[in-house]
Amino acid sequence: MAYILKHWRGELSLAISFWINVFLINIGMRIFEVWLTESSPIENPVLASQVVITYVFVTLAIVFPWQIIGLWRAANRHAEETKNGILPGSVKGLAVLSVLATLGNLSISWSIYKDTYQIGFGKDEYGEYRVEVIDDGSLVHLTGGLGFGISKEVGRLVDNNPNIKGIILDSVGGRIYEGRELSKIILINGLDTYSLKGCYSACGSAFISGNKRYLAEGANLAFHQYNSGANSFDPYINIPSEQKKDLHIYERRGISQHFIDRIFATKQDDLWYPTVDEMINAGVIHEVVEPSTFKPIQYGSFNASELEEVLSNIPAFLILKKHEPQIYQQIIKEMEAKMRKGASILEIQQVVSGYIQLIASKALPRTSDKALISFVRETINILKILEEKEPIICMKNLFPGQYGPLEITKYLSKEQMTPMMDAMSLVIVDSYKTSDNTKIYTADAEELVARVVIELGDDAGYLETKGLQNREEYSRACNTVIRFYQLILSNNNKIAGNGLRYAFSP
Repeated sequence: MAYILKHWRGELSLAISFWINVFLINIGMRIFEVWLTESSPIENPVLASQVVITYVFVTLAIVFPWQIIGLWRAANRHAEETKNGILPGSVKGLAVLSVLATLGNLSISWSIYKDTYQIGFGKDEYGEYRVEVIDDGSLVHLTGGLGFGISKEVGRLVDNNPNIKGIILDSVGGRIYEGRELSKIILINGLDTYSLKGCYSACGSAFISGNKRYLAEGANLAFHQYNSGANSFDPYINIPSEQKKDLHIYERRGISQHFIDRIFATKQDDLWYPTVDEMINAGVIHEVVEPSTFKPIQYGSFNASELEEVLSNIPAFLILKKHEPQIYQQIIKEMEAKMRKGASILEIQQVVSGYIQLIASKALPRTSDKALISFVRETINILKILEEKEPIICMKNLFPGQYGPLEITKYLSKEQMTPMMDAMSLVIVDSYKTSDNTKIYTADAEELVARVVIELGDDAGYLETKGLQNREEYSRACNTVIRFYQLILSNNNKIAGNGLRYAFSP
């Protein structure tokens, strides 16, 4: 302490003040900085950021002022004692340059310090998460972002609940570090992994680490290139190297190389949603299961008559009850059975959708041109709304077998769905009216479809929806389907009706 005070007061010689307290100490601090940024064993980004900010604060607020002020005072003292101001003046000049250089460096690095402080001491943008034990202590359910600290909470729950066999990962992603830490916990404990709602970005490293991997109907996995979490870090973080670390996890789990090559092919601000078949064939998931398999819903008391009362408020179901009473009763019966088993809204919607598709497959080819055209126009309107919200939502609606079924009531209001229900009602009603106008002229229809495909040009390839990788391609695929229908409707009703009837025929 005495030595520190002597330097501060300028009582040490100018040589010691400069060469020891400034020059050598700065070299030592530089060595520490290199170790801290390149060789430090601290893996936790929060702790590392706290150490960096603390070091910067101590350096700039305490050490640097102590060095410069002590050196300045020692120079003044040396000038008074030697009556020679050349050397002290030179030292003071170096001190001024040092201050200016430090201020300049602080200005240049301010954004880095700001982002580092945010990670170490600020509120985490992915910090809204929840972790709980469910299913009588056999499952952990993680929801929300992968914020700093989430892996510790999961680890604590797993340690305190020895009966845990798996973890449900419902996350939009977040911190790469936390995804890796979750991966370690899952691997060490041999846990199975599930996703009810979806597992995106950094969450994928945790999901793929599961012993057995299950995806609920309607849920998706999604991948894209990593980012540093702050623009100021980009020049200092080797993103490809970080991605390669996590690709090793996929390789060790036996995932196909073709799939691995696509994981980080999509840009940082986009997402690739692999299809169910792509994931099963690549070994990413073992099975698609119903959501209620591992998290049933408690609906309380109800009976079939209450379900029928709800359906009676929907005109399309009243039409169905009149023309297809057996199917109508079967729908109610299966809805009741599903609800008693704790089925999700999506599962119940799937029951209804399955029967609607069955009815539609019979009704559309034999309904009137007017009903067909009305139905397709409303289909186009629905697809446009969904595509504007997010292209992958449109794709899920068009191709539920590939991208998982869509809980459509989450994305469409009653007012938006009513015209489609009315159009479907008209399809059913008109399909029971006998008419010679429902005959399909196959040659004319095939010629129309061929003309439409030619007019679509290169976009016609998107009708097959193979190998789609990003938002732009999902959007083009959805809009190609929309344009396909629009081109058919651009003809007169008779030609359009015949073409649509052909398209909807088995």
